[in-house]
Amino acid sequence: MAEVGGVACTNCGSATVAVYCADCGQRQLSHRDFSVRALMLDAAKELSSVDGRLASSIVALLTRPGKLTREWIEGRQRRYVKPLSLFLLLNVAFFLVQPHTQLLSYKYSNYVFGSNAGARQRVALVEARRAKLGLTPAEFAVRFDAVLQGQKKSLLLFDIPIFALALAILFAFQRRLFAEHIVFSVHVYAFLLIFFVVAGAVYFLLTHWVAPAFAATRGAIAWIQSDEGITTLLAAVMGSYLYLGLRNVYKSGRITAVLRTIILFYLIGALTNVHHDVLFYTTLYTL
Repeated sequence: MAEVGGVACTNCGSATVAVYCADCGQRQLSHRDFSVRALMLDAAKELSSVDGRLASSIVALLTRPGKLTREWIEGRQRRYVKPLSLFLLLNVAFFLVQPHTQLLSYKYSNYVFGSNAGARQRVALVEARRAKLGLTPAEFAVRFDAVLQGQKKSLLLFDIPIFALALAILFAFQRRLFAEHIVFSVHVYAFLLIFFVVAGAVYFLLTHWVAPAFAATRGAIAWIQSDEGITTLLAAVMGSYLYLGLRNVYKSGRITAVLRTIILFYLIGALTNVHHDVLFYTTLYTL
């Protein structure tokens, strides 16, 4: 590959340059690359590439549990959105939908409502913090909910390494890289976010369109909205997904896959409860 007039790469400074830089891969630019037409073509190419990879990633995530992880492990990575990028995109989508649903609808009133020991302890902490900040109860509640909404978006990321650690323990005999467990965990939580987005959309349709129009459906809708209904649906969907994913990625036998699925499903529930409590303290002390 011949060098182009001895000119260094404009991106990294390397002298090993032909049409593309051998070090960083950037195509060497000409005056035509600085035209409006080139700018529009580059934008269209970039968007179509991202959209295509995103669509392929979501289809694989929904229809073939564990496929994205297998593709990543086996080196076929460029055709799909990177695991963490996919999770962050879905995280954004979920938190656009979430305020219109009952999913993760933690609020100030949820934490201080009730007469149990936990609620009384939280009320005492809130009162001490409110007095220190010099806010009225109404002002404190508004500020708490505003900060809480932002905190929700980041703390879900703490669940992923814990879930991956559980996978590493359950499959210690396979001696896999921890990064493989992280990627599978990311894809599991990415699927969970899609479930939440779809559930949120269905919840909105049921409460705003179906229930007002069809009185006979209100009992069924009320059950779907209840803790029992949400837990049952989540167990059916996530249980199936985990089982198939473990079979595909870790080659688990049927019985061991079932047992590990039960452990991991309950772990997701436990992490959700811990997430709920941690949110209270991180929000309270970052006001």
